Amino acid sequence: MTQQEIDAFLAIVEQGSVTGAAESLFLTQSTLSNRLRVLEEELGTQLFRRGRGQRRIELTEAGERFIPLAEKWRLLWRETASFSAQQRLDFVAISSVNTYIMPQVLRRMGELSHISLCTYHTMEAYTQVESGQAEIGLVPSTRYSRYVEATHIFTEPYSLICDRDSSLTGPVHPSQLPPDKELLVNWHLGFMQWHYFWFGLTSSPVLYTDDMQVMQQFLGRKGLWAVMPQSAAHHAVRSLPVKSLPLEQPPEGRTMYLLRRWGHTLSPEAEGLVDALRQWCRDEGLEYLG
Repeated sequence: MTQQEIDAFLAIVEQGSVTGAAESLFLTQSTLSNRLRVLEEELGTQLFRRGRGQRRIELTEAGERFIPLAEKWRLLWRETASFSAQQRLDFVAISSVNTYIMPQVLRRMGELSHISLCTYHTMEAYTQVESGQAEIGLVPSTRYSRYVEATHIFTEPYSLICDRDSSLTGPVHPSQLPPDKELLVNWHLGFMQWHYFWFGLTSSPVLYTDDMQVMQQFLGRKGLWAVMPQSAAHHAVRSLPVKSLPLEQPPEGRTMYLLRRWGHTLSPEAEGLVDALRQWCRDEGLEYLG
């Protein structure tokens, strides 16, 4: 019996279907079904009733009795993982956080001590924290989870970035920006809704990418522009021939959430990182709300 099999069982219980459980764990349905089959073979009993054409599957009596045991197993596994990783902080975040924010935060921690920074999309970051593979995370949106607490810690505004010789002066109205000269990154859902409102669903930016490193290769070229959250904008101004200008009617600021397991006491390493993040917010003029 493995933790993956236990996670598969509990995901099906929580989601009510194999399809939903597979999506929540970022697995194919066949992989999830195979893990469930192996678990049932090991237990020697059927945990779910499956019917042809039945979208939701029902627990058997044995399945109902197995739920508290499975939850105890998962809790014990998480505590064991936490014990074995006491000297290392496992932190997960989206790409732009690890690129633009975390280097600044880590400099405020002083001496580094066994920190692992990994990049994931928001849903994957939740999974990492839920499973205990990461102690804390930083993401720009929330989703329902019985096991993860998401705390709004700061909101950063957006700025316009254009080449240093641009004739634009702030504040700049979106109507002044040529859509075919845009370097577009999907920062988060609220930002894209703002983008579609001003530039339409059929606009054709000169570059659309989810990789900030790629976008940076083009920032500073004559006539090109991008709208970026403050942390990314400050990085661009420090390292590239660009300037940052305020926007009229800007996108709603990007809200960031700190992820941690419900009821989990943070390790000293995690507390140190949170303190450094709080200091970074203060230095950036952002209100820390955590």
